[in-house]
Amino acid sequence: MVNKIDSSINVLVRGLKDGGCSYVTNFPGFNSHHIFAKLGGKQISTNERIAFELAYGASMSGKRSVISFKGVGLNVAADNFLHSIINGVNAGMVVVLTDDIEAESSPESQDSRPYRDIFGGLWLEPATIQQAYEFGYQAFDWSEKLDVPIVIRLTNKFFHLTGKYETKSKKNTLIPLEKRRDKYISYWKNRDDHLRVKLTEIDLFVEKLNPCTVEFTKNKGVIAIGCCDYELNKFSKNTHDVLHLFTYPIPQKTIKKFAQGKSEITVLEQGSNYVFRQITPLVDFSCKLISIINDRPDRSKDWIIWNNLEKFFKTLKEIKPSFVVGDEGSFTDESTKGIQVCLAMGSSIGIAAGLAENGCVYPFCIVGDTSFTFSGQQTLIEARERGLNFGIVVIDNNSAKSTGGQKKIGNIYNVGDIPNITIDYEKVSKNQLFNILLKMKTKGRLSILYLKTK
Repeated sequence: MVNKIDSSINVLVRGLKDGGCSYVTNFPGFNSHHIFAKLGGKQISTNERIAFELAYGASMSGKRSVISFKGVGLNVAADNFLHSIINGVNAGMVVVLTDDIEAESSPESQDSRPYRDIFGGLWLEPATIQQAYEFGYQAFDWSEKLDVPIVIRLTNKFFHLTGKYETKSKKNTLIPLEKRRDKYISYWKNRDDHLRVKLTEIDLFVEKLNPCTVEFTKNKGVIAIGCCDYELNKFSKNTHDVLHLFTYPIPQKTIKKFAQGKSEITVLEQGSNYVFRQITPLVDFSCKLISIINDRPDRSKDWIIWNNLEKFFKTLKEIKPSFVVGDEGSFTDESTKGIQVCLAMGSSIGIAAGLAENGCVYPFCIVGDTSFTFSGQQTLIEARERGLNFGIVVIDNNSAKSTGGQKKIGNIYNVGDIPNITIDYEKVSKNQLFNILLKMKTKGRLSILYLKTK
């Protein structure tokens, strides 16, 4: 059935639903939470690692599962993700990865594709509305067939796609609970041998998915992967053959056939020159290869300078702390410029602990409530065990503010015997705030200030 014009997210979600998705997890960021919500998700996870574990558990139980998170979230989930490729799955499992390579809502541009170089697997990158549906619909079957979680990589331009698409009948697959100890727990050599067999099957599989059925006759060519319509419009079909790819690994036999007799090939892709580097050894040395990656606009002028907590940051400056560490979030770049370093989400407590253990007298760290449960609480336990002293300020707005206000998970006030105080930021005076912060610094103990805000 051909459906009316719809957005790329809706079409992908429809494909995943029709393909048999019955469980979904998420940690929010760059459109991933919209996919989660449209799949019926209600409760975000504490972080991407836990979200992955839940989705993998659903696969073991026999339910087709989806986990969605932004590209940098794969850094957090990497341990589980990489092991799942070796172990394999039970019911189909799909990882929807939203790679913010244009840094629309991220502090830097990261291309996640090099993760595939570690243990392999199958990644898909839709370039059209119909492919978005097809990949969502087929991904669970392919996951079960190839015994790996399937990654669907979505870049910035994907989210601007619209169009009509054709749907298929719904699948309602439920696979028995998986209890095959011999598959999931075995000597490394057995698992390594099994992985090599799977990777060979995947290589053959992508050649079938990318059939080279068109006769290529022109002296120049373009290889495009992902949403590259804008870049493709600059090339004439009268002078260039065009090969569209949509899988990782790339189909090597297809590429070699395409490259025969060509003097020049341009490679178009979204992110780094990842595919270009893989194609280079596949073509004759006399063929000139050109890499064109997407334009990454400078969005720094669009950054939100956090001023909701100006009273707090000005007061913190007045007590002259030795060092102030920020967390990755909406308050990282704040109006008073009081934060001196920021590494990643949930890292501020660990950095402050490192400062305190290496001679910095009572630094402060600023962390959001979602980031605190994301990883800060675990680090807090270690800091206490090491006997380190520094001040922690937790911004409690009861949500993941920078990604749409999803309700946080976990109890941020469960900190045992660590001294802490909670204040209503809207009601506390600047003088009261000064005295509280100064007292934390003067006493020099590991302590927490909770700022309750709207």
